Amino acid sequence: MKTKKHIEETSYGLSRKELDVRMDFLEVKMDQLEKKISNKADEIVSMQILHHRQELENIYYMIHQIDQQIRLIDRELTRFTKLNGIFPLPNMKNRHLPVLKELVGS
Repeated sequence: MKTKKHIEETSYGLSRKELDVRMDFLEVKMDQLEKKISNKADEIVSMQILHHRQELENIYYMIHQIDQQIRLIDRELTRFTKLNGIFPLPNMKNRHLPVLKELVGS
């Protein structure tokens, strides 16, 4: 026959109350760990977003530099064609292409 004390003890030799206290403690610790993991994940994502933003700003800067160089080359080519009596065809998307082909020999 089981005594009252025996009924209150678990198979680990702890009382039901002690086991409940330990389980509550473990639940609190698990919640804290989940929050830490979530915060760390948020930090990682924030750092990745910042890094991607910096990369995009660098790409934008390079595109801007290329655009400026193309505009300069276009102005110089226009000046060259006017000085040499070579006039581009009107309304052409690549208006200097015939001139370039002529100069390069393609």
